[in-house]
Amino acid sequence: MKIVELRLCNFRNFKEQQFFFGDINVIFGKNAQGKTNILEAIYYLCNFRPVKTTKEIEIINFDSDFSYIKGIFEDNGDLIDREIYLTRDGTKKIKEMGFEIKKVKDISNRIRTIFFSPDNLSLVKGSPSVRRRFFDSLISEIKPAYYNYLKDYFRVLMQKNKLIKNKDAKFFYNRELIEVFNDKIIDFSSVIVKMRLAFLKKFIPFVNEFYADFSGNDTLIDLKYNSPIAEVGEFSIDEIKLKMKEEIKRGYQGPHTDDYIFLSGGREVKRYGSQGEIRTLVLSMIFSRGKIIYEYAGKMPIILLDDVLYELDYNRRQNLLKNDYGQLFITATDIKNLPGEILKRASLIGLPKEG
Repeated sequence: MKIVELRLCNFRNFKEQQFFFGDINVIFGKNAQGKTNILEAIYYLCNFRPVKTTKEIEIINFDSDFSYIKGIFEDNGDLIDREIYLTRDGTKKIKEMGFEIKKVKDISNRIRTIFFSPDNLSLVKGSPSVRRRFFDSLISEIKPAYYNYLKDYFRVLMQKNKLIKNKDAKFFYNRELIEVFNDKIIDFSSVIVKMRLAFLKKFIPFVNEFYADFSGNDTLIDLKYNSPIAEVGEFSIDEIKLKMKEEIKRGYQGPHTDDYIFLSGGREVKRYGSQGEIRTLVLSMIFSRGKIIYEYAGKMPIILLDDVLYELDYNRRQNLLKNDYGQLFITATDIKNLPGEILKRASLIGLPKEG
């Protein structure tokens, strides 16, 4: 799957612009010229939501009342035409092949993308909640049942917390009902933890494969699931439930507090890794996500890399760009430091663009 043409009208800083793409695309120019906006437009067409804002109308050009985006995608020789029209009053229309789409979920996973920006470094450097969101999102994408367990878990957890905080004594002291909630929480938690551990076994070999490609060395990355019940991977669900019950009595709150810790040579990357090592690790995670999606869906996602070359040395840049991962987009302020062989293969898009 790849995008071959993009038309923007009143999108961010672009009043009227058209772009054509190849397999490797390098978008270059000075800051504030719209490099990231092109990547965001592609992401928006595929996911129907902006990358960095919850207010969709912010993508509309300041001097306009509407924004229009059109992309033509190619899938094994077949062309897919997709359009999005958005107005300042919040009206949003999506069309595919000329037909208006009423339910986005019907086409939401047809064209997949992965977006990298410097903000993604928080996958290693940030709080546990950032890592949980990353893995919860990815596992849910390939195992929809996981999303349902997660949704049910948080629903029951919220109900229990609401009950405990209720000032009405007859509810507050209803220990029987609290125990019912606890049993449900244990049921859902046990499945969630087991599915997470099973997924990590599949994920970490991909991370090491890409890390070796990008770094050019044989350093192995280890991924530790940080939880009081992390050792239950081979346990049955019933055994996990017993362990979960014991740990909850000791104060364990549940899988919504667990963490993922990356180690290199036995040392925690978050604390001791260099900027280059952290960036290489995050890139390896992003590309591993793409590989797993490919195994699941049979199609490589479009990979959008914003400002990825910053703080990567020449060898890491070369190793990143020499491999074939499907359609690739990269932004850069300067193309002088890109490998010559890549520049020969790439479609070069310089900004500002005339016309």
